[in-house]
Amino acid sequence: QPDFLPVFIYTIYFEKLFFGFVCQTWKTGKHLVFDCADHAGGNMFFYLFFVPGSLQIGDYRLDEVIAMLISGILLSGVTTAITEEMIFRGLMLKSVEKLFGKRLAIIITSLLFAVYHLVNIDISDPRKVLLVLTGTMLAGLALGLVTIHMQSIWPSVMIHAMYNILGGDSALINISNEQFFPALFSYTLKTDRWLLAGIPGTDDMETALPAMVGFAIIIFLAQYRILKEKEEHERNHIDY
Repeated sequence: QPDFLPVFIYTIYFEKLFFGFVCQTWKTGKHLVFDCADHAGGNMFFYLFFVPGSLQIGDYRLDEVIAMLISGILLSGVTTAITEEMIFRGLMLKSVEKLFGKRLAIIITSLLFAVYHLVNIDISDPRKVLLVLTGTMLAGLALGLVTIHMQSIWPSVMIHAMYNILGGDSALINISNEQFFPALFSYTLKTDRWLLAGIPGTDDMETALPAMVGFAIIIFLAQYRILKEKEEHERNHIDY
């Protein structure tokens, strides 16, 4: 089957060059993953409790609820997270790191991650381009730092999936000032301020200020853990 050919080539290439980076066990800082994953829930509760809006609970049949759960958790949540993390924090990050080092690798792959998300918007609008690039760039930097720190993509997959599921852009809960698709829970914002509402109709929450602040916190936490462990390693080496 021709459909399986690119998957086969990708898998062989992937396993040959990057299998260790993707499948390594979580060596240190497991608590960092759960701290970062809290960002998704925190972002959702921020809007529900502090931003004026109206909450609607969808009245759907059982089969429709099951379909939304599958879409919100497995497809847009887990599957998307695994795919994007394998590409950007697996294949790309490891290969660019070999050429330019860790710092530049994180920056370059984060920029590519941000540019990739421009396909969802009208790029003729400079404000939308700026919001998408800033929001997804911060997300990429955060996930890249976590991947480098943990030496595995699976922590970033978990954080990414949690954000996709609970961040406000899924079939489980959709937070926006305009509702573009059905969801089990819809929270319609009563504000048009783009720093709070993001870009309606696309990755709304990623392009809003609360999510950007959350990803900046993840960057700080990851960088703090990296520096702290580096200091501990150097101190232990001196003591030895």
